Amino acid sequence: MDGRRQEERSNVNEQNELFFGIISRSELTWSEHKGTIVEAGDDWVRIETREPIKPGYVWLRNRIKGNRGGFLEWSMQLGGAYRARIRIVPLTWNVEHYVRERARRSLAHIPLRDPAEIIAAHMDSFARGTRTSGKDDNSP
Repeated sequence: MDGRRQEERSNVNEQNELFFGIISRSELTWSEHKGTIVEAGDDWVRIETREPIKPGYVWLRNRIKGNRGGFLEWSMQLGGAYRARIRIVPLTWNVEHYVRERARRSLAHIPLRDPAEIIAAHMDSFARGTRTSGKDDNSP
C-alpha cells in the first residue's frame, strides 16, 4: 500500500459539462470557466478544461451533490487539456446566498468588490466540513 487513503471513486461515462467561476487565490479576481467532469468522489470532482485554471475558491453554476461551493485544489496540463480537482464544500444558506449574489453581479474582467469576505466564508465552511469528513485524496 502506498500510504494514501482510499476513498470511493466513480468514473463518469457520459459528458457532464460543468460551468463554474473561480476567485483566484493569487489575484483575488473572478473568472468564469467551462469543464467536463471526468471522475467523482464523495466530496470532490476531477474535471478537464481546455484552458489552464488557477487554484482558488469555486462557485458552481449547478449543484454537485447538493452543493455549489468548493476549492480548486490543483490543476495540471495533461496532453492538450488541463485536469483539475475541486473539493466540494457545503455552505450555509446565508453564505451561499451571499456568494450567489456577488457571482451574479460580477463580470469576468472586473476585480471582486469584497473577495476577502467571500474567501473567509468559504474557509469557515471548509473548516467545518473537514472536522466531519476525515477523507482526503490530493493525488492527481
